[in-house]
Amino acid sequence: MSAEAPASSSSSKRPSSEITSPAKPETPKFDFEPPVASIRRILKSSLPPHITLSKDALAAFNRSSGIFILYVTTCANDFAREGKRSTIGGGDIMASLRELGFGGVAGEVEEFMAKWREREGTKKEIASKEREVKRQKKESVAEPVPATATTTATATTITTTEAEEVAPTPNTE
Repeated sequence: MSAEAPASSSSSKRPSSEITSPAKPETPKFDFEPPVASIRRILKSSLPPHITLSKDALAAFNRSSGIFILYVTTCANDFAREGKRSTIGGGDIMASLRELGFGGVAGEVEEFMAKWREREGTKKEIASKEREVKRQKKESVAEPVPATATTTATATTITTTEAEEVAPTPNTE
């Protein structure tokens, strides 16, 4: 009979895969992919009608556009930080496009932004005018009747005989 000694937990060694190295700070991983329908619509509008895209190509465009957006955003964030701002503005996007070598696209984006600002300004003007009209309506409804213009109601009393003359008599036939 052989007697085996029970293995104690203190004598067991860790496998080499469990040995940990000093913790590295984790860099946040950003997974961003725009909606596939939006990418498909952009591609269909920019490609000739006889061109079709496979699912793989659409997925590649979708992932690439997400990476591009994150790339430009990261660079624009750097420009905003240099300006000691926490909000990325249109100027930061334009500067990042130029910095990253997309200067040719920057001109088109500037034109788009100018049109967008004009359209937004028009929307704000219309909304402002609508608010002013509503405010004026509320003020005109809420205005109390001036104390000098009192109205008096005249009560008309009708006697029973006059009421019988005015009221139609029921037909008893």
